[in-house]
Amino acid sequence: MSTILRLLIVVPIGFVIAVAAAGFTVALAIFGVNPSSDAGGWIILFAAWTAAYAGAFAFMPWLIAVVFAEGFGFRSVFYWFAVGGAIGAAAFAFTGFYGDKTDGGSGIAIHLAAGFVGGFAYWLIAGRSSGQGFVRPEGPQSAR
Repeated sequence: MSTILRLLIVVPIGFVIAVAAAGFTVALAIFGVNPSSDAGGWIILFAAWTAAYAGAFAFMPWLIAVVFAEGFGFRSVFYWFAVGGAIGAAAFAFTGFYGDKTDGGSGIAIHLAAGFVGGFAYWLIAGRSSGQGFVRPEGPQSAR
């Protein structure tokens, strides 16, 4: 696949899927997984709202991370775990979590889990091919 097509098509699709995965992670963490519940519509609505919020918050940090990954060829899943976790932690720190303060820190856990899931989802779609197709100049040859 052409490098330009990958950057214009696959990378944005990866971002959209990553924020959707993060939104569903937050929705399932808050509502829980209960197949007998009839709150499925609310879970999907909440996940879509959370994904839109996560996408708006994470766009600029993600764009900076993509520029570094494409420029330096970072293809590791651990890079995208770190990026997702950092964005999740920043979202917790900057937006605040107004849940129950006696819950033992589940707010930061939810944000970190959403970041890790989003980072992994992005890596699955687009992160594995970061930096492919760019010609890197050779460094100076050492004299022997």
